[in-house]
Formats: sequence, structure tokens, C-alpha cells
Amino acid sequence: MLLTLMVFAPDATGKLRAEYDTQVYPEAALAAIDDMPSVRLFTDDEWGDYVIYTRHDSHRVFVDGRSDFYGPEFSLSFLDVLSVRPGWRGVLDRYEVNTVMLSPKAALSGAMKESADWRLVYDDGQAVVFRREGPGGGDTLGGSASQQPRINFSSPLVQENFSSWNINQSTGGTPGI
Repeated sequence: MLLTLMVFAPDATGKLRAEYDTQVYPEAALAAIDDMPSVRLFTDDEWGDYVIYTRHDSHRVFVDGRSDFYGPEFSLSFLDVLSVRPGWRGVLDRYEVNTVMLSPKAALSGAMKESADWRLVYDDGQAVVFRREGPGGGDTLGGSASQQPRINFSSPLVQENFSSWNINQSTGGTPGI
């Protein structure tokens, strides 16, 4: 009873509230992409959790902290992209990722800065956001989409309302929750 009162009290300490530290999590970067059309976001699993917690109704993430849920093949593909291993571009193409948000220190951030397919649209030192150039990528912040995004009607993102859209694509079936 005392713990319940402490958690729901108007002046409860931050340690007892479900809050994320904006010095650790990319709130400013997310606020910058909130108005982008059809965001299909690749980020690391920890930031993916944060996106789902704060933007579950508007942004879909490639992966989150439920790594056991995705299966080993998909998890290896995720790590290949993060590590910029051969084939990383193909994985992003396959899952129609059009936005990437990572730490500027991530290996993938450096590779994306060198890629003609991606444009840096946000950088605050904590997080960088890249947007895909060309079809489905849209313009930079504040702009409208340069072309209508492609809709893949076989995608689980269209078929069902999952916070992560890759679940059915990687396993071929509906996840067992």
C-alpha cells in the first residue's frame, strides 16, 4: 500500500516513475521526425524500446529489446546492419526502412554519411537521423514526401497493428504472444 502511494503521489521521485532520461534517450531526435510521413525506423534495440513506449501509435521500429521474439535469423540480420557487414543495404531494402536513428558513434552512422542513398536530416550530438533518398524516403524535416510511399499490402505492418513490423516477415507467421 505504501509503495502504491509513493508511485502515484504527485511528488514521487523519478526513481519510482516510468520515465526515460532525455540525456540518454533520443527524445529531441524523435520530436524532429514526428511529422515525417510513413516512418519505418531502424534504430538499436534499446532506443527501439523507447520509441515503442513513447510513440507506439505513430512510429514502427525495426527491432526492440524483445530479441528472443524475433528469432535467430532476423537477429543476425539486425546485427549485420548495425555492424555494417556485407549485405546491410539489402536488409534495409528488404524491410523497406526509410529512416535510421542512431548514436553518431555507431558504425552504421559513419557508413550512412558516405552513402548516396541516405541523407542526414538531424544531428544533435546525441542522435543522428538519416532519411532514405528516392522513392518512399520523403524530404528532410519540415518537408512533405517527394513521392507517395510504396504500400506493401503483404507486409504485416499493413495487415496487423504491431509496434515492430518485421515480426511476420522474419518468421512467416504470427508471433505467439
